[in-house]
Amino acid sequence: MELSSFFPTFCSPDLLLFIAPLWIAVVIGVLVGWVWRPSWARDDKIFTFFNNNLPLPAATTTTTVNSFESRQVYKEKSWFLTGDDFRHLWNLVEVKDGGPSWIQMMDRSTPTFSYQAWRRDPHDGPPQYRSRTVFEDATPEMVRDFFWDDDFRSNWDDMLLFSSTLEACKDTGTMVVQWVRKFPFFCSDREYIIGRRIWDAGRVFYCVTKGVQYPSVPRQSKPRRVDLYYSSWCIRADGGPSWIQMMDRSTPTFSYQAWRRDPHDGPPQYRSRTVFEDATPEMVRDFFWDDDFRSNWDDMLLFSSTLEACKDTGTMVVQWVRKFPFFCSDREYIIGRRIWDAGRVFYCVTKGVQYPSVPRQSKPRRVDLYYSSWCIRAVESKRGNGEMTSCEVLLFHHEDMGIPWEIAKLGVRQGMWGAVKKIEPGLRAYQRAKAAGAGLSPSAIMAQINTKVSVEEFMNERDSTGEVAGDEKPSSGKNIPKMLVVGGAIALACTLDKGLLTKAVIFGVARRFARMGKRM
Repeated sequence: MELSSFFPTFCSPDLLLFIAPLWIAVVIGVLVGWVWRPSWARDDKIFTFFNNNLPLPAATTTTTVNSFESRQVYKEKSWFLTGDDFRHLWNLVEVKDGGPSWIQMMDRSTPTFSYQAWRRDPHDGPPQYRSRTVFEDATPEMVRDFFWDDDFRSNWDDMLLFSSTLEACKDTGTMVVQWVRKFPFFCSDREYIIGRRIWDAGRVFYCVTKGVQYPSVPRQSKPRRVDLYYSSWCIRADGGPSWIQMMDRSTPTFSYQAWRRDPHDGPPQYRSRTVFEDATPEMVRDFFWDDDFRSNWDDMLLFSSTLEACKDTGTMVVQWVRKFPFFCSDREYIIGRRIWDAGRVFYCVTKGVQYPSVPRQSKPRRVDLYYSSWCIRAVESKRGNGEMTSCEVLLFHHEDMGIPWEIAKLGVRQGMWGAVKKIEPGLRAYQRAKAAGAGLSPSAIMAQINTKVSVEEFMNERDSTGEVAGDEKPSSGKNIPKMLVVGGAIALACTLDKGLLTKAVIFGVARRFARMGKRM
């Protein structure tokens, strides 16, 4: 068809009368839209946020890194991320931030990956989430770098449209980055100005990222900037065999969970979590330390005697004789024990020690390999009233009783609940006795002599932690934060008296508690 024949038809009066109003409406709409266009539409650079395939202008393709040394005002203020941010993350990991109870949302796994997630709903803010992820065959350093690598992130995070480093400090590792993230079709995309920094507590990495104010990047109407943003995590190694859950039972005022694992070169190891309603950490600490009262609820204890006690540190050496089933002779234990107080969180270490002043006998047979230590602290009541009126006990225990380990496991499995269910009535009787004015036994008095430790002491001693702890093989466990426990161990390791609990012992318990973990 020739153009001349097409043009008269296209330009016929009837057709022009029909389309003219449409074109007038389009032109008016374009003019109005251009006059009232938002400020972000006037900036050509914004279009690079939405299409990573377009070549970016030189100002955005070049990562801007301004040294803090040239901006002393920021350095003097510790700038965007300070020790307070580290302590806040530590409190979250330690579940000591005082927020509402966590509600489990998910628990899934593959052969090389496991994921658990929880949610809670504060009264005055958006929902909060926490998760626990375990990657098989991965080091903490590799995972740390993976989550920090914005250039590689686009390979797995399809919500990230744009990222740029605005500022970085080569002394502290503090960074300020700009992200634009893709949101679903019914929402506009979002911009984030994020400050981030990593603290290294001996291959335990506390990684803080949060929204910060950064006037050098003006706020635009689109993408909308997110001001309230917090996403931080703790990354650490989790070696050793997996824990196998053995028990999960509860009553209205008492709950108990227990796990077991089987090392390749030692006896079975056990950990447990016990929660008593309406009990203080101090009362539970005294209860477990009180050998005179223990016979009222622990029918395996035949004899106990205090061999030595230090009234300065609270360190004790005690002798126990415990009753075993009819097919075994009774067992003797020489136990060194001591308590650290980290602000009403009590770390109680008990282990077998050598004590030549008490000669070894053929009967009862002495148990040399013995370790039974725990963390006692206040937790929120399960009544859901927000009150910290319950007490949690996290136990880590193993011993070589001199019988085949498979038989020992069978005996523990069969007798566990029968022994455990006697603990709570014993504690309630102890509470009633103290309320009635009963005095403290000598061992309960020693329970109140504790060595004080704090997060600040750990931070001051962190350099020496890395030097000494590096000589020990890492122990294994699950999800309890390492920082405070190791802090107490390091700060006080050199003050131990009489060599009963050595540096190696304290570093060992620190690692065990740091990695034991709670799966709740």
